[in-house]
Amino acid sequence: MGGNTLSSAGRSFVALLCRIKAFKKLISDRQTQVFFTLIITTFLSCIQWYSSDKVVVKELELYLPHFSTASKTLHIAMLSDLHGGAMVYQEQIAKVVDVVNGIESNFGVELDAVLIVGDLIDAPRELIEERMEPLRHLRSRLGTFAVSGNHEYYYGNYERWQQLYREYGINVMENDIFKIDDSVCLIGLQDLSAYKSGIKNTAMNVTVINQCPSNYSTVIMAHNPAATKKIITFSNEYHRDIDLILSGHTHGGQYYILIPYVYWFLPYLYGLYSVNNGLTKLFVSAGTLYQASPMKMWGKSEIWLLTLSGFES
Repeated sequence: MGGNTLSSAGRSFVALLCRIKAFKKLISDRQTQVFFTLIITTFLSCIQWYSSDKVVVKELELYLPHFSTASKTLHIAMLSDLHGGAMVYQEQIAKVVDVVNGIESNFGVELDAVLIVGDLIDAPRELIEERMEPLRHLRSRLGTFAVSGNHEYYYGNYERWQQLYREYGINVMENDIFKIDDSVCLIGLQDLSAYKSGIKNTAMNVTVINQCPSNYSTVIMAHNPAATKKIITFSNEYHRDIDLILSGHTHGGQYYILIPYVYWFLPYLYGLYSVNNGLTKLFVSAGTLYQASPMKMWGKSEIWLLTLSGFES
């Protein structure tokens, strides 16, 4: 009976809409449907193409409950999913570097660190090495830290990329920790899928969390937000508090049409989540650049300026 009521209500709603001449033609005339589809597709494609290289800085303040010095703040630039290669050239990478280096003058803060949360590249080193060269010019007080994403392992030579990044002065974190100012323990995990690469001793290893001092606030860089489940399971089993997980990977869907698909199949899509019964924050960036075609949803070519502190704003 309830189904019949809903069906009747639906028919009444459609009948009401059909009083509008344009709508009636849209649902009954095939040529109008094709024309409307082409117009919408072209419109969205143009917006996404125009938006792809419009890199913007977005600000987010995050409270870390285990931050040992309540009066101090840390300013972090978070990048992810640069995808150098394909349609991402040196020009795009250089622009990202310029925007990061301009944060101090444009926002009036000193950058403490730059974090690149995976998927830096999308091609072998011998083909696109020069495209990534601008990364050596990133500036911050403590330097640049990077972890792998799934795309790093698609070309069989990630170890050569690691070598180049280290020559650039980038701290490549492979299940490593870095202590920041006696208050934050930064953990960089290899990608969730790294074990599939065939590279010896390459896999995400969450046990590195145990290397952090218990009185430090713990911040984890993990490219794929699906790694959150494994991180939280370990955290609870060994009673290790995790304040913040930083991820990318999803691109926020990248294309408008893919949002329902990505939302349905991925555990986290985009933005700030409260996980582990509110004890841990997970932040998922939509990425800084794009994979494959040069398209990105409006406002989603993003660099995040994260302000980390021990007090709630």
